[in-house]
Amino acid sequence: VTTATAKSVLAIAIIMIEFLLIFMIDNRIVNQTQRFENIDTCLYFAERLNKQPTIPHEDGNKKITAYCKPINR
Repeated sequence: VTTATAKSVLAIAIIMIEFLLIFMIDNRIVNQTQRFENIDTCLYFAERLNKQPTIPHEDGNKKITAYCKPINR
């Protein structure tokens, strides 16, 4: 396999996958519409959301959770 062929295969593989940011409050999915081509960008937002304080609620505090899920394009 030549370097050019390996780069072409890698480029095709990268284009075929993207990352979906899943945003949850407690166990309920609130949003899953944000898509990213780069895992680092998705992880940046997930980490920032996970660092948010809990949300006060009459039933007790609600925890914010976010993670990235690889999906096919």
